[in-house]
Amino acid sequence: ELCARPDIDIIHCCAPNHLHKDVLLAALEQGKHVYMDKPLCCTLEEARIMGGAAARHPERVTQMAFQYRFIPALLRAKQLIEAGHRVAVVDNLYRGHRQAVHPQAAFYPVDLAQGGSLESILREQKTECVMHFAALAYVGESVQQPLNYYDNNTAGTISLLKAMKRAGVKRIVFSSTCATYGEPSQVPLVETMPQSPINPYGWSKWCVERILRDVAAADAEFSFAALRYFNVAGAAA
Repeated sequence: ELCARPDIDIIHCCAPNHLHKDVLLAALEQGKHVYMDKPLCCTLEEARIMGGAAARHPERVTQMAFQYRFIPALLRAKQLIEAGHRVAVVDNLYRGHRQAVHPQAAFYPVDLAQGGSLESILREQKTECVMHFAALAYVGESVQQPLNYYDNNTAGTISLLKAMKRAGVKRIVFSSTCATYGEPSQVPLVETMPQSPINPYGWSKWCVERILRDVAAADAEFSFAALRYFNVAGAAA
């Protein structure tokens, strides 16, 4: 109904999710202009359908991008193993799949909140560096369930950092997000732009970055890198 209204020319989707796919496709076919603030999470086939519609009407598309359902941590594990490193994967499998874990990686079905188990894994594996990709990552869901996002993303990372401290692990790569920038005044984004999140997901990641800076300030041996990107998509044979 929205797409059929003659008084509406532009469909602006601030936080696209799977519920918006049919609406955006209908908008393109109805001659509306489409703008998406964030990439749309979808399957590869759904991206092909949406991309085909965009290709038929390129003059109506201001920005359109897709996030395929893919776990970047598992590709990183594969690359590290192929480079000769010893890798352990920790995942509670809430939105992951055991069969996707590299067969040469040690696997532990453990949650971030299980600090004691994390410490034991870090000691057992003699871990030198942690790559932390574990998070809830849907903007719309974070608005509806903010406590779950702060509990998992922020408090869960605190639990991990405490376990790392007890086990003597001093290095971490943290998967942050460009959502920490909120609504930027200009694009493309650069790292030095002010961070001002506009949703609980972005704030939950911003809080972790703040915590990491404070931990590094308190411990000269501690080092971290925070990767800010919108979405990661990829594939591994």
